[in-house]
Amino acid sequence: MSYRTVIFDLFDTLADFDRDRLPVIHVNGEAIHSTTAVVYPLFAERYSHVPLETFYQAFRRSFDEAARLRESEEREVSARERFGLFFQNLEIPVTPEIEPFLGRLLDAHMTCLADAIHAPLERRELLNWLKDRYQLALISNFDHGPTARQILDRAGMTSYFDLILISEEIGQRKPYTAIFQTACQALQIRPHEAIFIGDSPSIDIAGAKGVGMAVIWLNRRGELLDESIPQPDHTVTRLEEIKGILG
Repeated sequence: MSYRTVIFDLFDTLADFDRDRLPVIHVNGEAIHSTTAVVYPLFAERYSHVPLETFYQAFRRSFDEAARLRESEEREVSARERFGLFFQNLEIPVTPEIEPFLGRLLDAHMTCLADAIHAPLERRELLNWLKDRYQLALISNFDHGPTARQILDRAGMTSYFDLILISEEIGQRKPYTAIFQTACQALQIRPHEAIFIGDSPSIDIAGAKGVGMAVIWLNRRGELLDESIPQPDHTVTRLEEIKGILG
């Protein structure tokens, strides 16, 4: 099968998240890598009565609540909305006066997170090889569009893509079909004319297959595929192996 378009996932496909790059906090005697290490000192400037442990637990609950909303409502929950949930967990009203402060916390969180994400040079070299052969696009689940685009810019990847869809920016996310359909409409292709490359079976494989798109599964850790997930068309353990499939 020949394809017109190659569509990539971003995180843990083109760019890798390394939790060990996050700073460490100690909660109840446990060392935890978390952006809390940079966000909490800013938060405590205004709310010093809230202990670190209480802050961290509320922060974690906001992630869980956002995940539930994403599944139940089939939409993206932005980082800004999630920080609002976090303040609700702490019973702090989000008023117009508090918005700039909340924005400072969000910026600190995202800066710390971005510093834990890196893209090896060979990923850009692969995009350069593909660019002469295919139309390239990217579909990424991420709750803060500016940070995702900053990561792409830092890696020198932005210019390779004819289309970049970040879930926070359009309110749609994988594996739901709307974001794939939006990409196909923007690229003026039909789903079978594209092949999607990603690492997550439940998000990338299931989502792309759900609209009739071919899939290359990046399975770096040799995981077994759950029977409920459609079979990918190809499986690779290293991203560079796709040259053998798409060359």
